[in-house]
Amino acid sequence: MIKGTSNSSSMADYWVSQANGNTKAGLPDNAWMANKTFLIDTLSGSGTLYGTAFSNYGDNPPSVYGQTIQRIITNTGYTGEHAFSLVVIFLTKSSLVLHLELLQLRYSSEYEHLESTDLALPSQLKNFTYTDYYEEKGTGYSLKFRSNN
Repeated sequence: MIKGTSNSSSMADYWVSQANGNTKAGLPDNAWMANKTFLIDTLSGSGTLYGTAFSNYGDNPPSVYGQTIQRIITNTGYTGEHAFSLVVIFLTKSSLVLHLELLQLRYSSEYEHLESTDLALPSQLKNFTYTDYYEEKGTGYSLKFRSNN
């Protein structure tokens, strides 16, 4: 976990940089979400330039920062391998080997970004939390056969 005070930027500024040049209908996913929650919005008189709740959406520049930012990043997971072998030895001194492997992967990552302010912003923003969750699962198999004559 990291925690501190930002006097110069917000995660909302990142979403504005993604949004600028796009109409609301063409916003990238995260910028669309920020727009729908009023963290960002178009500047007055523009359909493709955006401002943040920290700048009262461009109607009250410059931006007012000083919010507390906290980030919590959690990663969990494992990989596993299970192997099974069968060996048959014949009286003729030849052998047969069958080897089966089962491989597993499980991984998850959660990124949580929290911003809160006690400042009296014209937008009346007090706090927001952004969470990004990623999960990956996989299974693999390996079969080997060998004959020794």
